[in-house]
Amino acid sequence: MNNKLNLRITMIKKSMLLLAFIAMLTNGLGQESSQREFGRIFIAGGLNVTSVNNNNNIDNTFGMNLALGREVSDELVVGLLVTYVEYYEVSIIFGDQIDPTPNKIEQFGFGIFARQKFTITDKLDFVSQVSVRKIQEGGDSGLNINILPVLNYQVTNTLGIDVNFGGLVYQNNSDTEVSTYLFDLDLQNVNVGVNFTF
Repeated sequence: MNNKLNLRITMIKKSMLLLAFIAMLTNGLGQESSQREFGRIFIAGGLNVTSVNNNNNIDNTFGMNLALGREVSDELVVGLLVTYVEYYEVSIIFGDQIDPTPNKIEQFGFGIFARQKFTITDKLDFVSQVSVRKIQEGGDSGLNINILPVLNYQVTNTLGIDVNFGGLVYQNNSDTEVSTYLFDLDLQNVNVGVNFTF
């Protein structure tokens, strides 16, 4: 039980660090926004923390992503994307007793992305985001292609909030030559992020 609590505390600490970074970035861009007009540079960051009880295992995920791009039109942004994901698979031995040595997998990704915006209201947009990443997971490498549905709420001209709930995923492992296709619109696996345009 203590190990399960420690895993959750670790995830919360990492989440707080990311939120603190976002708060500092928001403050800095807020000060700059009063000195410049609406521009063409796009910065976005996202966070995903999940814990799912799967039969005799507890599957925990902690993920972060950072995107830097440029608007090529009022509706389209293209740029670079960096991702980091940790997977914890913890086994339940007897009831609440948990294996003290959880299996942890780390995945790093780097690639390109494009965001196409479709306006719903003055503040709310539907965004179709496509990304192609080279990923490294343990000793294996591969290619990942995502098509994600995103709802973007524009708080100000420079600050927006993204909510994503799954999508279409293709992943190919170049070492094992195994390809995986996944279509997932899971409302229990929601990613929340912020974006800045200046």
